[in-house]
Amino acid sequence: MERTPNVQEWLGWLVRVRFLLITFLVALVLVLRDFGLLQAPSRYLIPLIVLWYVLAVFYAILLRWFPVARWHAPLVLTADLLLITGLVFVTGGHESYFISLYLLAIIVASVLFTGRYTYVVAGLSFVLLGALVELSYYEKIPSLARAMPDERQLQLWILSNLMAFLGV
Repeated sequence: MERTPNVQEWLGWLVRVRFLLITFLVALVLVLRDFGLLQAPSRYLIPLIVLWYVLAVFYAILLRWFPVARWHAPLVLTADLLLITGLVFVTGGHESYFISLYLLAIIVASVLFTGRYTYVVAGLSFVLLGALVELSYYEKIPSLARAMPDERQLQLWILSNLMAFLGV
């Protein structure tokens, strides 16, 4: 993967900020749950948050042991996209307040990589989000959303998210 020259500096910064971001997200989820604005079952949410913290520690250790590894940034971004998908699933799929985290991952990719790979991250983000919503719409996975849109609304929702992801 083509990377920008200061990837190691950015990865070090991202490792530190990741803990703050995860803690902020946990607090936000708890506040939204307390006010009844979010339905997030604890049986899915707690393991996801624990996994995210464990991976953040693992990233920090990897960066210390392999400071110039070319595979570190793609590994971190791919795992983050999967964890964001898990968070979106747990917090209601297409109704989730956390879909914008994909945009943050795309912005981070634009800092770490050249243009081509930023589009790869945007495309992967869209595929993960679209697959999640489609699988829950067709009841292949449980839907944690309050209500499912009709087919036309779902198509418009998917198209608008595609444009947003590629626009970033």
